Amino acid sequence: MKKCPNCGELVGDNVDICFNCRFDFKKGYEELRKNIEAINDFYEYDVVCVLDDTTGCVDINLLKSELEKHGKEGWRLVNTFSNEIGKITQSIGAGGVASGTNATIDQTILLFERCIKRYK
Repeated sequence: MKKCPNCGELVGDNVDICFNCRFDFKKGYEELRKNIEAINDFYEYDVVCVLDDTTGCVDINLLKSELEKHGKEGWRLVNTFSNEIGKITQSIGAGGVASGTNATIDQTILLFERCIKRYK
């Protein structure tokens, strides 16, 4: 079963025209899509990953550079978050003694958006 987007009537999956309001499923969706496009802005998105420097601190210069670069190109920062990636390695030593290494890398993820088509 599918629902008519015009009147909300439930109709069979094979129905091409709604028996209640005469909505044409073949032609009507294209018209609905055009109407939606006519009233909405369109955006594109970019994701940038900035790695911390070797001391584990946020690389402020690289972060600032990315923000300025995207700002000049019309991008707007809409969200940011940190992603910590961990790695644990272990090796087996003599006499049942094992040693290992723990390492983490932090990433600052920047999400940008830019309007590519404005609603008229």
